[in-house]
Amino acid sequence: LGNGEPLHYPVFWAEEPSISHLKTPDEIRRTVKAAGFEELKWEDVTPRSANFFKRMLAPRPEGSPAPLNFSIYIGSSVPEKARTLLRNMEEGRVVVVQAVYRVPV
Repeated sequence: LGNGEPLHYPVFWAEEPSISHLKTPDEIRRTVKAAGFEELKWEDVTPRSANFFKRMLAPRPEGSPAPLNFSIYIGSSVPEKARTLLRNMEEGRVVVVQAVYRVPV
């Protein structure tokens, strides 16, 4: 979760709110730290993630092959879920982080 506003659905991990259990970045950091891990790196990669979905949703030239994407295992709902996730990212409702942790020795 990002700004605490409710998400728009469907998204890749949930068709509706009752099965979505996202936590805020601060909650995740606290939980991982409480489990004994040491944070080495934390980066908000939301802009990069949003660009990925924008490229995925961009029109392709006539006759070009469809790119490989999540359709292989999610099915035909990928475009709708990608649009919804992108909207959530653009509105600050979802943030994407990349983190590296280690168990202290």
